[in-house]
Amino acid sequence: MILSAVASLAFSSPLADPPQIAPHGVDLYADPSYHGNKLTIVDSVNRLTGSSDDSITAVEPYGGAVFELCDDPNYEGECDKYAAANAHIPRDDEASSVNVVGNVYHPYAVLWEHPNFSGRSAVIMTNDGDLRANVPAGNMNDVVSSVQIVNGASISLCTNLDFGGQCMDLTSSVSTLPHWLADKATSVEVTHPHIVLFEHPNFKGGSMLVTESGTVADLNGGEWAWMADAVSSIAVYGGANPWIFERSDVSDIHASGEHYQLTGQMHVRSLSTLDDKVRSILFVP
Repeated sequence: MILSAVASLAFSSPLADPPQIAPHGVDLYADPSYHGNKLTIVDSVNRLTGSSDDSITAVEPYGGAVFELCDDPNYEGECDKYAAANAHIPRDDEASSVNVVGNVYHPYAVLWEHPNFSGRSAVIMTNDGDLRANVPAGNMNDVVSSVQIVNGASISLCTNLDFGGQCMDLTSSVSTLPHWLADKATSVEVTHPHIVLFEHPNFKGGSMLVTESGTVADLNGGEWAWMADAVSSIAVYGGANPWIFERSDVSDIHASGEHYQLTGQMHVRSLSTLDDKVRSILFVP
């Protein structure tokens, strides 16, 4: 599934309301319990070098960073996703690249193993058609009993693989799922509008999740900077209708320069005239 690489993250306790947005990044440590050599990153790194390559054992994000550690350079191989500190990651000494995919201020849902938001959990930012393979939370199939909705997210929780069977649409938190769905969920579809930008064609390479906000995302600055002039494919979900532009600071759809609109469930495997030229994104109602 296209978005499975950025679909889920694990937390060990209920999430409070996010604080004000601040610069985000992650501290990577060579030894357990946040000891040893330390590397701080604020943008994606497609190839760790020197003593950092294949030596990450503990991670400590700050400012709400959501990131994945990948076995191979260029965000390839097996990737594990994190949004919370972990004093000893399950697959230590494996990472060769780090992909910063977003932050916890984006809309997301938290699936909990037990009622009242307790037990194991997995944060869902994009579609997951098979909860049996949820990593690093482990197998979340047929165990979800409560759901936390954060930052205006909306999801559809389903009893069968790939969003089949009976489904329940959720736009607010539920401390106890109804009996027909409790401990029976197998897939989850994110239904609020969002897109994912990819660095390479066919949804490969570094990625960045962008949610509908009604404002321009300027890829020249802030958390977006590393994707400026680097977008080659885009996945569109939840009925989003974004316009993409080769110019920065665009405020309406009639701006000059190359631009076009993506609609509905439209996935673009390879941008043509705008390949590696996208500078801004404008969501419209």
